Amino acid sequence: MAEVKESCNTGAENTGTPDQKPVTTVKGAAAAAATSVHALSQAPGADAARHTSPVADLPPVRRALIVACLWLTVAGSSVQDAFGPFFFGAALDKIPHSGAGYHTAIAAVFSVGHVATFFALPLITRVLRDLGSKQLVVIASCARGVTVIIFAVTSDIANWKVFLAYCYAVRLLQGLAFLAITIPVMAYLTRMYPANLGFVNSCLVTSLSLGHAIGTLLSGVLYDVGGFKLPFIVTGSIGIFASVCVGVFVVDIDRLAVEQQHGQQLQGEKSAETAEKHVGLWPVLREPWAFFLLLLAIAALVAVSSMEAILGRYLTSQFGVRATTVGVILAFLFVQSTVLGPILGKLLDGGLRRNTTLIVGLVLLGQGCLLVGPATFLHLPTSLALVSVSLLVIGLGGVLTIMTVNVALVEHLHQIGIGNAVETRVAVASLARVAHCTGFFLGPVLMSPLVAALDFQAAFTILAFVYWGLAGRVLAVRGLKHYWRSSTPAPSCGSSSWEDE
Repeated sequence: MAEVKESCNTGAENTGTPDQKPVTTVKGAAAAAATSVHALSQAPGADAARHTSPVADLPPVRRALIVACLWLTVAGSSVQDAFGPFFFGAALDKIPHSGAGYHTAIAAVFSVGHVATFFALPLITRVLRDLGSKQLVVIASCARGVTVIIFAVTSDIANWKVFLAYCYAVRLLQGLAFLAITIPVMAYLTRMYPANLGFVNSCLVTSLSLGHAIGTLLSGVLYDVGGFKLPFIVTGSIGIFASVCVGVFVVDIDRLAVEQQHGQQLQGEKSAETAEKHVGLWPVLREPWAFFLLLLAIAALVAVSSMEAILGRYLTSQFGVRATTVGVILAFLFVQSTVLGPILGKLLDGGLRRNTTLIVGLVLLGQGCLLVGPATFLHLPTSLALVSVSLLVIGLGGVLTIMTVNVALVEHLHQIGIGNAVETRVAVASLARVAHCTGFFLGPVLMSPLVAALDFQAAFTILAFVYWGLAGRVLAVRGLKHYWRSSTPAPSCGSSSWEDE
């Protein structure tokens, strides 16, 4: 690292241009990166363009209100997905058969909405570009609230095949709306806070986690009070209310950004955003370590999503608890993300060691999966207290892994020269949403038949060893640091590499 620091100190004196040929040594790569940044910074107004938000002139109270409205929209969407405390058992009562295949068909209701991600992502990004962040959030939040209310009608369908088909169709529409909410919110916050990626990620993770925590508790209580329909009517109304708040209180940041850029061009200024290199989704996926980071995020969400879909039925059969109790216990899966999300975002912005955080998160995920059963070789008695502790551990491991992956992914792509433009960050955010939806899709689909074929303890014991294997893989990356640094351009001055110690 001494060579990197030396080259950073001398790079500002280099008189090269951003178009110079890439070099292969660590010292030369750092010097080239510093030279490019120095040349770019010489453009009049480039520094202001890079660090000034389009809403920087708004009063702090108004900016806080905008963040609160966007935060409410994402949290409300997350609340609408939290019907795990009661749905599995209610759906199973409609099916006059038993077996792993029918359990999987019901569990797929939780995950089928995320299938929309795989074919709708290009459409959402195009609509976002044409319509704008605010307008898309308003439309999508209202549409999702309406589809959630419509989902309540499933309780009146007697034929179990029609019931499942209706559930799948409505959940696909909800998944499409959810994608159309989270991506523009990420794009909006990225423009609003261009220099605070950790803060942006903490806002999203915290809102999603708090929404799930409140949703599991609220849906359990509403189900016990008013039956199957009431949770969907109430949570759907939250989405409609959130869309009204965004429409009234959130400014059109895309219009402000265009006006700001137009003003810079009139003054002969060069926008740093347009000067940076923009890439699409496929170049990111072709980068091996970026793909591995996305795989870690998918794996982390498998445990979270499978717990949400399967644990309610397990607790009801094992302990005979009501839906309200199941909701309280499931809330332990998300409450720590709500508390630790902002703190972890600040630490990541401050240079927290990425690889160490990933290893700790994956180890905690494995430990939580061992305790939730618990695994037979631990010889621990099964209890609601142990299940609650295990969910706390899994949730902590999940937030450590997912937030670190989100930040490390953008940093890694910037270090290897792909760029850090706002559009690139939105592309990375889109891939993060794909990873999120893939994890939530695979969790119930993979773990439900595994639990039915083996048992609850054995299935999650297998998953625990998978997480520990991934932690060992990240640890091996640390051991290959010399090879990694010799084949990858070094980070520019002030940046923090996710594999740094």
